Amino acid sequence: ALRDEEEFAEKKRLFYVAMTRGKHHVSLVHAKATTAKDLRVTSTLLEDVVNESDTSCIQLIPYTKPPKSAPYAARTHDKAKLVAAQLTRSLRQTYQRLSFSGLTKYHRGVVASPVQAIDPAQGGFDDDDDIITIRSGYTESTVEMGVPAMPMGRLVGGTYFGKVMHAVYEHIDFSATDLETEIASVVDNVVVGALAEHRDELIQGVLLSLRTPLGGIMGETSLSDISSHNRLAEMNFEMGLADIDAQVTVSDMGATVEKCLRDAGRQDDILMPYVMGLRESFTTPLLGLMNGSIDALLRVGAPGNERYFITDYKTNRLDHDGVATMIDGYSRGALLEEMEHHDYPLQALIYGVAVYRHLRWTSPDIDADAAIAGMAYFFVRAMVGLDTPIVDGHRHGVFTWEAPPGLWSQLSDVMSRSAQ
Repeated sequence: ALRDEEEFAEKKRLFYVAMTRGKHHVSLVHAKATTAKDLRVTSTLLEDVVNESDTSCIQLIPYTKPPKSAPYAARTHDKAKLVAAQLTRSLRQTYQRLSFSGLTKYHRGVVASPVQAIDPAQGGFDDDDDIITIRSGYTESTVEMGVPAMPMGRLVGGTYFGKVMHAVYEHIDFSATDLETEIASVVDNVVVGALAEHRDELIQGVLLSLRTPLGGIMGETSLSDISSHNRLAEMNFEMGLADIDAQVTVSDMGATVEKCLRDAGRQDDILMPYVMGLRESFTTPLLGLMNGSIDALLRVGAPGNERYFITDYKTNRLDHDGVATMIDGYSRGALLEEMEHHDYPLQALIYGVAVYRHLRWTSPDIDADAAIAGMAYFFVRAMVGLDTPIVDGHRHGVFTWEAPPGLWSQLSDVMSRSAQ
């Protein structure tokens, strides 16, 4: 009896909380009481709510018994027999939760649905893994480095190495006074197992990468120049996409970028062939929600004139037979090939829209569209400090691209477009 009283008291408490926490409206659906115990629960709980001074209206809507011809009820020999309802119309998917990796894997036929590539263990966020590029005929001993030091150049690549190095770069304070000690501390905390045998190469490789002038649209800025205050690491996002009736696809993104480039007089832009390819063949639909995780959002420049960059750390190994030196495997042309092969430009475009929407709401005093300068993808194996070759203003190992005017706002509008 004591247990029953305690259980009833707990039911009353939970019921009271549920019925009094609504801000505008509460609806209660309950079955007709048939036993003394049920009557006690129903009458007592409802009376408690009715007696509340802030309860302005309670409307009783009785349940109407459905007709005997209802599809879910059938009678045989006067005995009720419940059967499953019959679906009499076709259904269409009006919502999905997407990630960049889901889009690309679906486009390549790796999965049957773009939703299947979301990893529940990662909280649903895009876990774009770095991939080692295997090329036939690769013989390590035949390729010289081409620079005085390339500490991470010959380390074995793959998903595990990529994940570990992402964690290393995430936790380092780039602007630490004693940068080498800072890197060593993070490496010692993050790197375990067989990879820990390469501790010295990792420390020196990361140190050189952080001190490499980035070139391109980032000029002489190096990662070690960027304080923690100006670096947002692992920026997770989830943003809304278009209605299904709008029939927006990745192709529409490609068409928008192409238009912006042509409007800016950049018909010969390095990414023009890629975005034209998106427009022509990437027909994966965009609807529901898009999520992802940006390795780092960097802010560069004086207050009032800041420029934001969408960035990603890549550990892909690109040296192969046919290049004169290992470092030549990371030239701008080689990086472009790797970027296109893995659809990294599409990744950066999606991430740029997420940042644009973030800035539009959190910093309404700035022009979010103009503030996002573009992308910078860091292939860290080839970022070896001042010795990193630079050709036509572009560093080996660093792929930068400047966004044309109006790109982010137009892409955002397309990706969230409602049906006309």
